[in-house]
Amino acid sequence: FKQLSVPYRDDITKIVVEELNEQWNKAEQTFWPISWFKKRSVHNKLGVYIQGKNKPDVTIDLPKIKELQTLESNINDLSDLTPKTSALWTGLNTRLNEAESVQTFHKTLSEAIVSLANDAETLVIIKGALEKLLGDGNTLLETNGSVAIAGNNYHKALNAFNDAFEYFISTAGISSAELLEKVEDNLSKLSEMCSEIPAMKPKLHTWCGWRKAHKEAVNAGLKPLVLGIEQGKVDLGEVCDTFETDYCRWWLNSIVDNDDILRTFIAAEHEKRIADFKLIDERFTKLTSKYIYAILCADLPEQEGVKKSSEWGILKRE
Repeated sequence: FKQLSVPYRDDITKIVVEELNEQWNKAEQTFWPISWFKKRSVHNKLGVYIQGKNKPDVTIDLPKIKELQTLESNINDLSDLTPKTSALWTGLNTRLNEAESVQTFHKTLSEAIVSLANDAETLVIIKGALEKLLGDGNTLLETNGSVAIAGNNYHKALNAFNDAFEYFISTAGISSAELLEKVEDNLSKLSEMCSEIPAMKPKLHTWCGWRKAHKEAVNAGLKPLVLGIEQGKVDLGEVCDTFETDYCRWWLNSIVDNDDILRTFIAAEHEKRIADFKLIDERFTKLTSKYIYAILCADLPEQEGVKKSSEWGILKRE
């Protein structure tokens, strides 16, 4: 109804849309002023159902009214649901808030059934019990009924369990995820664990000390080392050596990754450069020796040109 161009009464779906649509199409194909009179006739027939003095948009309203008629017919075809739903379904008069509440309850109940059943046989048993309870045993769901009382007791017990569970994990210094992982989400195993705690009272002090050290180590970023100790991969006598080794490895990787020279260093290339340098250094040393020898020899006079009275001449005679 909100998609119509003007407000109509609820009985607008009683009109013959096909007839009005035919009249309107003929008016569209007729010359003025005859077309005006024919369109006015359609407006007058619709006007009987209009609330207030509003002018409808016929081209929009007629198709929408036809859709409403189809929808209303489909709803009326579901009249057999009225006795099946204890009059919850009453066609167009159905209270939507109640229907939505029932749908929500059905969805929640279906999800609960699926979570409780591990196989088809269990599913059939649960559904049969629920159908009997919601049918003939409906009175048990009253406020003072046994089912309602049992549900309230269960709810109270669950709240008490959650409070105790939170107190336990906070006192033990362990997360809920870690605890549930240890007991494999099994309440029986959790109960067994709790019943064994009193017998282990002499060891609780040491265990609490470990939990404190565990928490401090995890906060310091040493969770892998802690897990290694708990899983037996790191012996207690090798904790310090393991830590130092891993720390050195972490430090070395951090330094290498942040230094272009170290990250791209290749030992073979470095050794080749050293060998090439040694070869060049040897050649340079030999060339330097020969160069100095040549310079010294260049200053020596020729033997034939030496005067007898000069120092070279005296040296020659001697």
